[in-house]
Amino acid sequence: NADKAWDGTNYGLPQGYEGEGVVLGIIDDGIQFNHRAFLDDNGNTRVKAVYMPNASSSNGGERASIDGVQLMGYQYTTASQIGNLTCDDTSESHGTHTTGCAAGSHVGNYAAMAPKADLILAGCGSNLSDAAISSSVKYIANYAKNVLQKPCVISISLGSDIGPHDGTSYISRVYTQVAEQYGAVILLAAGNEADIRGAAEKTLASDDDYMAIIHKNSDSFYTGTGKCDVWNSTSDVLQVKIIYNGSQSDWISNGSYSGITVEGGVDPINNRYNLFIKKPYD
Repeated sequence: NADKAWDGTNYGLPQGYEGEGVVLGIIDDGIQFNHRAFLDDNGNTRVKAVYMPNASSSNGGERASIDGVQLMGYQYTTASQIGNLTCDDTSESHGTHTTGCAAGSHVGNYAAMAPKADLILAGCGSNLSDAAISSSVKYIANYAKNVLQKPCVISISLGSDIGPHDGTSYISRVYTQVAEQYGAVILLAAGNEADIRGAAEKTLASDDDYMAIIHKNSDSFYTGTGKCDVWNSTSDVLQVKIIYNGSQSDWISNGSYSGITVEGGVDPINNRYNLFIKKPYD
């Protein structure tokens, strides 16, 4: 139903909306920067800038900085620089997919929600770290406001189950700071686990009370690995007892057992005790 927004005759809109005059930023892996769906009606690219935070060589790009602080990676802002690019990760296409859904141009019978938006594409390659994502968010918002001088929407079709989920994680605080400083609208994926119960909560009523967590992964690719992130509502110490392959550990707050590592401590930002339990790949 994107066409109903384009012509403005539906939903009580005062006009049609195709993204004209707005910057759309995409942070992802596997973006084909010169895809046909990112061209305007005259065949010119709608991509105003490309940022690759994990690029180890310039490939014709330049270093980027914000307020005198140099960012990681390289930027590409001229038509020739962008035209010489191919893809940040040729083994992936997720970024092309998400950019196409959000802002693909009119190609035959198909187009996206905002087919006339300007594009700033941050191709992170396979390393979607907090550092790469936070640098990309800042780059896109800064370039949209201070160079293009246009309002900005940033779409981030990725996320993690790990973290306190209370807005105090590093990346959550970056999103808040960028949104407030630049007036950017930041959209985050809710995740791909809607049909899986990935979280549990319990109030521990006494010292000998506990919560049992069972991890079983039927996906053969991930067999023998897993993560569990446990957060207390206070700074009180939590401990875990590991039962694995028929054997059982003592109570642990820091240490390892049968290849399973346990890291415990109070988060200095939210003052909550955190246990992070991890079993690496076999």
